Amino acid sequence: MREADMVIQFEEAPVLTTSRRASLRRLNAVFSGFVVALVLFAPLAMGANRPEFWMLWSGVIFALHGAYLALISWVAPGRKLQVMREGQWRAPMIGLTFATFVLWQILAPVSLAPDAGALGLIRILAYISLFALTLELAGQGRRMAVFLVIGIAAHALWGLAALRLFGDIALWGEKSAYFGVVTGPFVNRNSFATFLGFGLTTSLALVMARGRQRGMLALCLAVIVLALIGTGSRAGMVSSFAGAGVVFVVMRWRSGARPGRGLAEVAGLFLIVALGLALADGGARFRDLAEGVGDRGALWRHALSMAAARPFSGVGLDAFALAFEQTHPITLNPVLIWDLPHNSYLTLWVEAGFVAGSLPPLAAALALQRALIHLRRQRDPALPAAALGVGIIGALHSLVDFSLEMQANVLLFVVILVLGSGRREYAVD
Repeated sequence: MREADMVIQFEEAPVLTTSRRASLRRLNAVFSGFVVALVLFAPLAMGANRPEFWMLWSGVIFALHGAYLALISWVAPGRKLQVMREGQWRAPMIGLTFATFVLWQILAPVSLAPDAGALGLIRILAYISLFALTLELAGQGRRMAVFLVIGIAAHALWGLAALRLFGDIALWGEKSAYFGVVTGPFVNRNSFATFLGFGLTTSLALVMARGRQRGMLALCLAVIVLALIGTGSRAGMVSSFAGAGVVFVVMRWRSGARPGRGLAEVAGLFLIVALGLALADGGARFRDLAEGVGDRGALWRHALSMAAARPFSGVGLDAFALAFEQTHPITLNPVLIWDLPHNSYLTLWVEAGFVAGSLPPLAAALALQRALIHLRRQRDPALPAAALGVGIIGALHSLVDFSLEMQANVLLFVVILVLGSGRREYAVD
């Protein structure tokens, strides 16, 4: 039995010579830097929420992944790719299944906007490619997470400075919306709040792990929190602090504290934050909540009826706006423009049907399941905890907004999720 185990281990992780192992380590260090730079530069162009930027960053991802595969086949021939290891293939395989469905929509043709669907298909394939590439770099995970936090804090600092010091401007010039609040490089404050929330949970996990850069990371955490509050995004703040609360509880649990005590501490923190937000600006944002919920509720009911009209085929990826124009109900405020249903689950169901539209959340859930397993097993729980917090933020904010339909946010989401769910013992640091 031991001999069989040894054979299996050899097949999964062939022995590398010292020189090849050093070469692989350098290769991973270089490409982890490229991935971090990609994620941090992507938001600079309006959150990468334009077709030309989708194509740009998708092309960069494909080029990086292709170059890595070519180089690793030379540096470590015969080495099994991380995406082919136990449990790691499930999430990207579900993603490929969704991509195949989108291709069918385009070719059938079922999609109301096949050209938009083709662009969306490239975007989906790029996310899968980034997932697989980041899995290879799992051994660099902590270093990548530290630089991601520093970069997100830099975005937060720019957002605060743009509002307070430079006359409330955007990175590209004058703002067109969301005056008087922090938006950073994004157009929409809610999208920036999600981006900051991902940084909040990651920095909190690293600070609680008591690493070498704890002081610097704590400073980054403080800047991120200030910018997050400055966005004035209700859903962004609630989901972000919920994700941070989960990170706090699980990190306290892994440090040996009783879970009940951690929950009590989080409840107290939430109460303080809630009171602070309620008093900010006289509570104006939360007084307007009832009116906003009324409009959103009507929109969600209509979107659900749109999904029910095409329960299996959908209207086509990225075709919601066109389908909505054809069915705009008189009960919805005609002054407002609804190009998205402000609920990413409904967007997927309308565009891809109830079955295929549930595949992307399922893929994310499977990756989170891996993170939960590593949270219990790994000596350093920071990255699995960060991934769990990011998953909570994405799941909650997607109920009331479209932040995870912004490419820059999805890129960051995928990278943190993979760093927390990847098997570091298989990777070379």
